[in-house]
Amino acid sequence: NISIELSSNIVLNSYIQFSGDSSIEGSGHTLDLSATGSLIVAPNSSLTLKGVTIRGIHEGNVVCTNELSRLVLNNVRWIQDGDYTFDAGTILFQNNIDFVSAYTFSYDSSCTSTIAADARWLIKGSNVALGRNGGIEPLYFEDSTAIIQFSDSTFYVKDTGLRLTRGTIAASRDVVVDIQSTSTAEGLIFGDGTVAGDSALVLNAGSTVRFPSGHVLYDITRSDGIRSK
Repeated sequence: NISIELSSNIVLNSYIQFSGDSSIEGSGHTLDLSATGSLIVAPNSSLTLKGVTIRGIHEGNVVCTNELSRLVLNNVRWIQDGDYTFDAGTILFQNNIDFVSAYTFSYDSSCTSTIAADARWLIKGSNVALGRNGGIEPLYFEDSTAIIQFSDSTFYVKDTGLRLTRGTIAASRDVVVDIQSTSTAEGLIFGDGTVAGDSALVLNAGSTVRFPSGHVLYDITRSDGIRSK
């Protein structure tokens, strides 16, 4: 269990493996992994990144090693310099998390990650790929104040399908939703037919959302499930 506080911008040129419950408090600084830096979360352990910009993320340099490893992102700016796959463990999104790059973040873990209440995960200029793994949904929203927001980005829904419930899905500027389904069951499903499971779709002023392919099922009970803002 360790706690690291940055007092300046840091370039990491080696790997750090975190066991137990550990944290990095950025205090607004940048941790640069673009050379040979890596953050490894050991089995049955967690790493909290708070108030920090993480730069230079790519395949294999931010790793949860098993399904009981957890990464907590709390007021984090996440900048990739290549495509990245999160393939084990979970992520907890807290407060404001900004993914800003021209690359793809693919969620392949067989565990469900969580967007906390009053948190916003912003995907800006980036691409995100989500889909079920072994029948497990990739994302859980604690309530309607948990937000995933797409801005000038592409949202890929994998051919395993995806259901989004409870939270808010927002769009700004130009958003493409590319659904790789062959049937409705494997498409993108909003809501689950219950009031408790209703999600909200919010289109911010000037936004355009395009669905070039695939299947969409709208299973929201409320009359204002889609609204402009």
